[in-house]
Amino acid sequence: MIESENKAVFRRFYEEIWNGGDLAAADELLSEDFVTHEVEGTPYPHRELYKEGVVETRTAYPDWTLVIEDLVAEGDRVTARWRAWGTHTGEVRGVAPSGKRDEFVGTTVVRVAGGKIVEFSKQQSEVLDG
Repeated sequence: MIESENKAVFRRFYEEIWNGGDLAAADELLSEDFVTHEVEGTPYPHRELYKEGVVETRTAYPDWTLVIEDLVAEGDRVTARWRAWGTHTGEVRGVAPSGKRDEFVGTTVVRVAGGKIVEFSKQQSEVLDG
């Protein structure tokens, strides 16, 4: 049963935070000691910095949409293969807006404890041009 609960936390994470832009949900779904490993392999423990990344992405891609294509859970780990897309209308990480629809595919692994995501790793496997 724990796997299904952890999958539900993960789905809410992408639906409410990334697709919905609900940063209050980040406080509910990410633990206070949340750590992400997605920046150059260097872990950083900061929920607020992660939320800033969500804002930056959703500002650059205001129509951002993410779909989970596969979701697997075992114990406290949940892995998803996902696809996301959006129209690049704002600057992101120094890149000027292109006005094009960009598409991304990747894999994310999270560790869940006490109903919250405590650890996050993402491997963006490909950026597809629209």
